Amino acid sequence: MRQEASSLYPKTSLRLKGLILIMLIFFAPSVISCGKDNEHRDKVPDPKASFSYRADETNKLNIQFTNESENYASVTWNFGDNSKPSVEKNPSHLYNSDGTYPVTLTVANSAGATDSKKIDITVAPNNPKADFSFKRDEDNGFKINFTNHSENGTSYSWDFGDNSGTSTEKDPSHTYTSEGIYSVTLTVKNSAGVADSRKAEIPIPIVSVSGEPVPIGDIGEWKQIFYDDFTKDAPVGSWGSECDPHKIVYVGEQGQQWRAYPKCYKDTYQKRPYRSDKVLSVKNGALHFYLHTVDGEPAGANPSPVIGSDGNQYQMYGRYTARFKVDSPNLHEYYAAWLLWPQSERWPYDGEEDWPEGGLAGNIGGFHHFAGPEAENPSCYPSCQEGVHTNEKFTEWHTYTIEWRPGNIKYILDGKVVLDSNTGVPDTPMRWQLQTETKGNSTGASGNLIVDWVAVYKYEP
Repeated sequence: MRQEASSLYPKTSLRLKGLILIMLIFFAPSVISCGKDNEHRDKVPDPKASFSYRADETNKLNIQFTNESENYASVTWNFGDNSKPSVEKNPSHLYNSDGTYPVTLTVANSAGATDSKKIDITVAPNNPKADFSFKRDEDNGFKINFTNHSENGTSYSWDFGDNSGTSTEKDPSHTYTSEGIYSVTLTVKNSAGVADSRKAEIPIPIVSVSGEPVPIGDIGEWKQIFYDDFTKDAPVGSWGSECDPHKIVYVGEQGQQWRAYPKCYKDTYQKRPYRSDKVLSVKNGALHFYLHTVDGEPAGANPSPVIGSDGNQYQMYGRYTARFKVDSPNLHEYYAAWLLWPQSERWPYDGEEDWPEGGLAGNIGGFHHFAGPEAENPSCYPSCQEGVHTNEKFTEWHTYTIEWRPGNIKYILDGKVVLDSNTGVPDTPMRWQLQTETKGNSTGASGNLIVDWVAVYKYEP
């Protein structure tokens, strides 16, 4: 029997319908999703790149960028100096030198669309800061060697104060032809033509009984506020006072002022009176402590420089340096403790710095007495300290330096650091005492402690 076509393929028709249904289930979400993605792209606004910038007040080479873009999800900065790009939102960038740099900010939104903004920024140079030091030539007191410590300079001009013209060398030497006090000026300019100057008065010839002249001028972060190389004579008796610790007992050639402990003040160990009136004098370019028996007992002295124009002896932080020796190895009953002492008079809590310290017939030492909580540690109170002991003798010329910074104290002997401590560093004003006293029974010995020069600096980082 012949059948109709519709009845011959009933299963095939059902299979085809099922296949169509499966295809709709599979592909319909994709079609719908694709439509949604296109709709999402249409709804995400385009990014718009924008930024501003400013130079750091303390370092003009450091530029702070502020992103002012709109509709972005990510950023990329190109600073135009071949440095690594940044993906920070608001970066800062330190350029190596001044100049013009093409800075580009590229921003992208969540859909991947991008926009860029380019600005040619001008980075200005930092202002120059003039600074220098100088030393006498080893063989000629009329020849001065200058060292330039200036910052941010591209050109230099030296005026040596003797109408000899100028020098554009960075570190020149200059030989004077006659004695006098000369005003030397260094002028420094940066690449933008901004200038700064530094001036120092230099006595010529620079002479020294020890072979090393007094340092005159700033040394980096140390700004010189006092020096004395004792070129103005003062006889024995001129430094004394009965009981006036505020009396100015000596005025130097350049107006330097000194005080000294009066006769009514007693020394540390033997409680003998200080006898500046019988011990101190200035002659032959040096301050002399004539250490000898006075009124039947050994006598020392304790002078202190006035470092402020208002008669002030105190400062918080500073650099103190002196060059001296003793001329006899037999000063067994004499003791040096050149120290920084707190204005508050609170000891030990406000600390004490003793450099150098020791018997003048022995080796050079020193003691950093802790300030603050470290000073009252029960395990060491009242002598919480760090000490230094050397094999050097007081009978040789040495240069002693204390460098006192916030949180750090250094003792330096002839340019070498012998103590470096961050523990219990004083943080209140102190004065410098050249304390040279007696310790022990009298042997009748006598001799001189000879000070070639001293210098004091203020800490200005």
